[in-house]
Amino acid sequence: MKNYSKSICLVAPYAGSTLSGGHTAGGGGAERQLILLGGVLLDLGWDVGFVTGLDVRPETLIDHHFKVNRVPFYFLRGKWLRLLQDLRLLWYALNEQGANLVGLRAGGPVLLGLLKLWCLLRGAKLILWVQSDGDFARDAGKARSERALRRLARRIYRQQIFSADLLIVQTGYQYAALSKLTRRPCVIIPSLATFKAELSCRVSGGEKPFILWAGNPTRNKRVSIVLALAKLLPAYQFVIAMNPGERKALDQTKDEVRRLHNVKFLGAVPSQQMEEWFDRATIVLNTSVIEGFPNTFLQAWARGIPVVTAGIDPDGLINRCGMGIVVPVIDDDSQAIGQLASALRQGMEDDRLRMEMGRTGYDYVVANHSPGSVGKHMDESFKRLFNVHEESTPHV
Repeated sequence: MKNYSKSICLVAPYAGSTLSGGHTAGGGGAERQLILLGGVLLDLGWDVGFVTGLDVRPETLIDHHFKVNRVPFYFLRGKWLRLLQDLRLLWYALNEQGANLVGLRAGGPVLLGLLKLWCLLRGAKLILWVQSDGDFARDAGKARSERALRRLARRIYRQQIFSADLLIVQTGYQYAALSKLTRRPCVIIPSLATFKAELSCRVSGGEKPFILWAGNPTRNKRVSIVLALAKLLPAYQFVIAMNPGERKALDQTKDEVRRLHNVKFLGAVPSQQMEEWFDRATIVLNTSVIEGFPNTFLQAWARGIPVVTAGIDPDGLINRCGMGIVVPVIDDDSQAIGQLASALRQGMEDDRLRMEMGRTGYDYVVANHSPGSVGKHMDESFKRLFNVHEESTPHV
């Protein structure tokens, strides 16, 4: 085993735009979290590096203390003929980083497999953040029309995650489920949030209120429910902001939105602009069929904005603490969608309720997702991999 030092390489193929200030479309919640984490670890004395795509602009890095290597990652965009070139460049980048820890938050079986091989040969440790319950739950949230090759890749990835030296999860449910599936070290570490000095949640007036939906253009996000809600609530404005994804899905959503006068479709939105839309939102809507702990919840609550969700409620926090409204919707059920529309109407019309839920969400995020508390626990968990000090019980 190599000598311990506080050095970590975070592999984030789609983080280049956000690392460069977020002025062009690229990346999503996973990348945002890794960059926030990198900044916190820098403050704790870690050497932090990133291996990311070609869209990073070194001259505009948000923090020049990050050591950045660029790899094309063509194979992640389906260009498999360039796989060997990508893997060679990735191996070179990892060698140049020379970190004791390698971290991955979103990837596939090929990328995860190569990172594990490099760690085995170099005596490094591999850390994997579990993003979604679907990462380990068999067939959870899988679209029926999913191609056989993609289903196979999911199954392989599901097995590979247990090769990580440390699994980091976001919820108690994930911790309990993974503890039954593997004896690998597993720890709950909340995602990070950045806070606004002034809460965005406000009474009606001024700028026209709107309901914000932000996410990836994938089937599991169920943007179709947003369109159904817009038809049921023609008096309310909806804004759809997407992270970059499959072009076909983006174009399909754009075509469907054209027929709705109360829906503003932004398409693929750079991370900086996405933050500005959160600043202005009245309510944040989530329609996913499966998640882990959505970053959009943290982005909303950090501004004092409540959420309305079609079923996603990590560890029952929303219902238990009163940070929003949960209305489970299964398979686009019209009756449930009607109930979800009623919840949105209540949130938009009742200023007092909306502000109470938003304030509760803000207080929760400050208490549980601040850089200080999360960073300290992360630092201790990483050191424990090298037996730097005695083990402590997992943070829940």
